[in-house]
Amino acid sequence: MAAAVTAQGQKTLEVAKGRGMIYDRNLQPLVNEQSSYRAAVMPTEQAIRTVTELLPEQSMGILELARQGNPFTLELPTPYVYSGGVYVFEIKQRYSDPPLAPHIVGYTDTAGTRGLSGIEKAYDTLLTQEDAAIRVSYQADVLGNPVEGTTVQVDKDGYAVKEGVVLTLDKEIQQICRDAALGLTGQSDSSREPMEKGGVLVMDPHSGDILACVSFPEFSQNDVAASLEAEDSPFLNRCLSAYNVGSPFKLVVAAAALENGISRYHTYTCKGYEDIGGQIFYCNNLAGHGEIDMKTAVEESCNTYFIHLMDILGPDAVMLMARSMGFGNGDQLAEGISGAAGNLPELELLRSLPAEAANLSFGQGQLLATPLQLAKMISVIAGGGNSVTPWLVIGTTNQDATAVASYEPVYAANPAILPRTAAVLREFMIGVVEEGSGIYAQPEEGGAGGKTGSAQTGIYREDEELVHAWFTGFYPALSPQYVIVVFVEEGESGAKAAAPIFKDIVDQLAKLDR
Repeated sequence: MAAAVTAQGQKTLEVAKGRGMIYDRNLQPLVNEQSSYRAAVMPTEQAIRTVTELLPEQSMGILELARQGNPFTLELPTPYVYSGGVYVFEIKQRYSDPPLAPHIVGYTDTAGTRGLSGIEKAYDTLLTQEDAAIRVSYQADVLGNPVEGTTVQVDKDGYAVKEGVVLTLDKEIQQICRDAALGLTGQSDSSREPMEKGGVLVMDPHSGDILACVSFPEFSQNDVAASLEAEDSPFLNRCLSAYNVGSPFKLVVAAAALENGISRYHTYTCKGYEDIGGQIFYCNNLAGHGEIDMKTAVEESCNTYFIHLMDILGPDAVMLMARSMGFGNGDQLAEGISGAAGNLPELELLRSLPAEAANLSFGQGQLLATPLQLAKMISVIAGGGNSVTPWLVIGTTNQDATAVASYEPVYAANPAILPRTAAVLREFMIGVVEEGSGIYAQPEEGGAGGKTGSAQTGIYREDEELVHAWFTGFYPALSPQYVIVVFVEEGESGAKAAAPIFKDIVDQLAKLDR
């Protein structure tokens, strides 16, 4: 409830404070979408009787405010209040419930005047609008008490702010990803549990635009305090946090092999395990895949084939490729919003310990990466070999919300891989979806390419090792417009926990009228 300020025979009550807008790429609002009702109440007998009858459970608090003799504000369930001394206004609720992109939008302090996280904090100076408010002014006597029956002045001309920040996010795609992760889309398997911990990130492989960024668990921006002590770190943006990667890294090793002259038809006989200096590494198929080439190794996610490639290439070539495809470096998306750098093993360690190099060859060991970094890797492949710099803010818009002053994105100067290498890897990834480990990701139309991952963490609970599930891919198959990374923390299997979410997303993307 707001207090009134007295000045020169007038008492002014601030009913609501406005704030600049946050829009998606299509100038669709990401804040201020819902409304509520707030009254400015004069402490008269008639006004107090009216609001206490409307809100009997708050009557004690209302009477206490009235005894202070000042006008006050009060939240009401309805605008239909007819009483002298009660002025009802429709005000904007800054955040919606359920939230759509809380980890990106962020939140303000309880007064709504200062951004504390996310875009709200990064662009707080722009979003803070000092003159944006609804104010009610009353005539006051010499003691500063409001005079009943005098004219009340209402100033709300500057309240409806349209000026604000424009993000690369696409509101529709953000909603699709959230619904798919929670199993709310029409195509979802009713037996699949909603994502409890994890994230979904969608990127344009040609520009680096982040089109969707969903992280679970969520938090309510309208009740931040309720999540402060919650388990599973609801304020953590898992799309920007680093985790064990697993098999998606095999695409880096395959890229390094192709770029260094190893044929896509290079064969190796998988017997189900590989002995590296006395340490046994098992394939996911303990019986062995037999003689396979690179395409089949990617499709079947054969661990030992990639150990074999690492042995031929050496760690230097693989590490160089990893860095060129976006691993090992963080990305700043806005002030205070950055992707973690993750972790690449030290090159000297890989050179001196063949077992560590073997671990890296199929994405295990000390390797850590974010969903954002995996999106960058897939973007190189889907985009024809060119690396992109992820970005989140397109620019700002004017008070009419019709024109956008753009910030220019920064593109990488050099290709990461040759176009022919990217084309071969896309073919491999399409094979994963059509006949390999990613068949549960196969869309209804348009085809897709992808790579499953089930990453061991080295963390045990009740004698069972926790495993993270991944599916990284692109859609449509022949002309990729979207790169999609699905990460399910403690999801056990990429094929079963993450791939179906990918399918739900691309099936809904196909229905967009674009």
